[in-house]
Amino acid sequence: MLIAFLSDFGPDSPFVGIAKGVIKSINQELEIIDLCHTITPFDVMEGAIILASAIRYFPEDTVFLGVVDPGVGGDRRALVVRSQHYWFVLPDNGLISLVRNKERLEFAIQIDISKFHQVSHTFHARDVFAPVAGAIASGVSPFNFGEKIPLEVLSYFNLPGVTVEEKGDELWLSGEVIFVDRFGNLITNISKEDIDYLRRYSRAEEIRVFLSLPEEKELEIAGLSSFYDTSKDFVAIIDSFDYLEIAAPQG
Repeated sequence: MLIAFLSDFGPDSPFVGIAKGVIKSINQELEIIDLCHTITPFDVMEGAIILASAIRYFPEDTVFLGVVDPGVGGDRRALVVRSQHYWFVLPDNGLISLVRNKERLEFAIQIDISKFHQVSHTFHARDVFAPVAGAIASGVSPFNFGEKIPLEVLSYFNLPGVTVEEKGDELWLSGEVIFVDRFGNLITNISKEDIDYLRRYSRAEEIRVFLSLPEEKELEIAGLSSFYDTSKDFVAIIDSFDYLEIAAPQG
């Protein structure tokens, strides 16, 4: 089976290599894909967005090892979650939240950390999550690591809501920037479905995007672009994860 590894450790962190070494020590035949290790440190929402957006591109029964874990060593649970098609090994801090918009969650198991020896309070990726992910990917029952708990008790959050307002003959959507990627692009919570709704019901001939900037003039972008390569200083575009994105091409 395949393991997809997501974390906020950074691309050059030894923590990534050590966790992968633990997995390979369990089963050298396992394939590990680095999904992303550049999640903004401690940013669970960003991790949840990337995780939920990526799962559909992976084969069934992939084990997603997710470690964005600002509460490591504290009271938060360590989980194994089974969805309709995938496995997830991660902390119970909301990282699984947006997966349930893409996949039906079937059950969750709280990992009994007392089953593990010499667990560091600061490195559960090495001592708990990686061993469990490696074992599950090797065919070991997840019930070897803990007991089933109700899905309702898990920690969840939703993305900030998008509001819809009529202003004269125009229909306005209001959202917000939810994270900034490594190219400086501003990713908003306004989805492709929201834009489709706007196109369907608004009387405006062209979609316009207004970005409120702290202590600066409001930025207006006329029309949505299909790609980044343009002479415009700023573009609004539906990105590969189906969110409205504001970008400065090659800037």
